[in-house]
Amino acid sequence: MRNQLQTYFLSDDEAALSQCLRNYSQTLFFVEHDRAGSENVELHVDLTECQSGFAYIWDAETNDSTIAQENWSKLVRLKSGDAAMAQFLRSRLTTDELVNGRTVNLLLSGRIAMMGAGTERQVALKTRVYKALSNIATAEVIPVSPTTRERLGQKQLGSRIGFHAVQWCEDPMNILRHVGSQTLYGLPSAHKAE
Repeated sequence: MRNQLQTYFLSDDEAALSQCLRNYSQTLFFVEHDRAGSENVELHVDLTECQSGFAYIWDAETNDSTIAQENWSKLVRLKSGDAAMAQFLRSRLTTDELVNGRTVNLLLSGRIAMMGAGTERQVALKTRVYKALSNIATAEVIPVSPTTRERLGQKQLGSRIGFHAVQWCEDPMNILRHVGSQTLYGLPSAHKAE
């Protein structure tokens, strides 16, 4: 398994991932990156509750939020333990003008990256995260022509697109782009642009 995957998620995909992860384990919480250093860190049960573009997926090893907050302060904030965590970087929506003058909506990739050196707890979290991803997303992210939606190459390895984002991509004015490149992706079999 890879240590990180590029993700194309809409808010509904984030909610689906959250629910799937929490169904696997009630000890999983989501922590807002901007508030992670706070003594009174807020633990969320849904990624959509995190307001910034960056959050952590954390296995607190307890479903009691009070104990989990104490564990966060002791193990993570003060870096005195070996925490099982993943980074979640949110996908972003923007627009771009194509060479033909049409403006399209872009869903820029996010990322899920596993943290740590691969302890037993970290491997267990990685297994749950990747299993959840396989239930709410597909790996069929294909480079396409933005104007014709014709396939331009092989699927983008290490990427997942949430099922809600798949439906979003069926509109010819909606397309995916990896945040680190200008290559555009889509689902050529889902819809051809006019």
